[in-house]
Formats: sequence, structure tokens, C-alpha cells
Amino acid sequence: MTGIILKFIAILITMLILVVIALCWKNFKQIKKEALFIVLFSVLALLVQVVSTTLSLLKMNNIWVLHVYTAGEFVLLYLFYYKVLHLGELKTRLNWPLLFLVAVFGFMVYSSIYIETINGFNPISRTLECLIMCAFSVFFYIKEIRAVAHFESYDPRREGLLLINTGILLLFSGQFFIYLMSNYMFYEMDNSQSIILWIFNGMLNLLFYSILIVGIWKLASPKKNFSGLY
Repeated sequence: MTGIILKFIAILITMLILVVIALCWKNFKQIKKEALFIVLFSVLALLVQVVSTTLSLLKMNNIWVLHVYTAGEFVLLYLFYYKVLHLGELKTRLNWPLLFLVAVFGFMVYSSIYIETINGFNPISRTLECLIMCAFSVFFYIKEIRAVAHFESYDPRREGLLLINTGILLLFSGQFFIYLMSNYMFYEMDNSQSIILWIFNGMLNLLFYSILIVGIWKLASPKKNFSGLY
């Protein structure tokens, strides 16, 4: 039964990713300035979903895909925050944010090869990614609060970015808990208990992509409202 639920969730996630990509394609000119890397991230997510499912159907190991996805996801979402938080405008001799990106990416590659086996799960890289993305999300909220406090000019497109940021925070804060427990989950919990956590992970992804759809829609059409809720 739990296997069927996981497959159903995977199908729903794939459908939502397709909706995200279709929405990005239709409104690319309106959103490319703020959300180009979200578009690329969505394409990567779809490719990984297809490759992972295909390998699973062929009864081949698809865990290595998670390592590739983690590194790619981290780089694209990092660049998204690099853009919207204007980290490239910091007045320093060296571009420390980009150097940090290269350092973490290099560590993820090294970890996949020498620390975590490429055919096994990568809790170290995933946990590190979750921490960094949660930190970026919180920093984005602080920046927005400061903008409101200083009565900066209101930009309705910021609502879309706030929704995207909210989705990222919810996803990675939940996944941080999952991957933090991954070693205990695989060695101490029985199969039925660990599957419950993967169902929880699937639900987090469903929530994330649902919020992402609304965020991109708001970013592309900032003057449209959902019954006055936004």
C-alpha cells in the first residue's frame, strides 16, 4: 500500500513540475530577470524525475542520480538567491558569495566520490544544502522586513518571490529533519517506518511545487489576485 502511495505522489510531483515548466515557458519574458534559475531548476527536476523513474523501471540503481541532482539543485537555487539578494553587489575585493558556491560545490563532488558512496544516499551533502537554503530563506525574509520598515517603494512582483522563498524554506527545513535522521532511519528503523518518512518527503515536494506554481504565476502577473488574498 505504501509503495502505491509513493508512486502516486511521484506521478503528482511530475505533473506539478510539468505545470511549473509550462508556466515558466509561457511567461519567460516576464520572469527571466528574477527567476531564470528557478526555470532551470524546474527543468533539472523534470530530467532527474524521468531518469530516476526509467532506471527504477529497468531495476537499475538510481541512487547516484540523487548525488547529481543535489549538486545541480544547490548551484541553481544558490544562484537564484545570489540574484534576488543582490549578493554580487557587495563591495569586496573578492566575490566571496561565488567563492563560497564553488567551495561547497567542490565539497559535494568530493563527498560523493570519497566520503559517501555514489551508489548510496548522500545525507552529508543534502543536510549541508538544507542548512544553506534555510539560511538564505531567512535572510530573504529579513531583507523584506527591513524594506517594509524603511517604507521602500512597493513592488507587487515581490509577492511572487516571497511565495517562492516560502516554498523553499518549507521544503528544505522539512528535508533537513529527514536527512539528519537518514543514518538512524536506514539502520535502526524498519522498512515500513522509513517509508513513512519518504511519504512525508513526497508531501513536502508536492507542497513546494504547488507554492512554486502560485509564486511564478504571481511573478508573471503581479496585478492579478486570488479573491483579494494577495
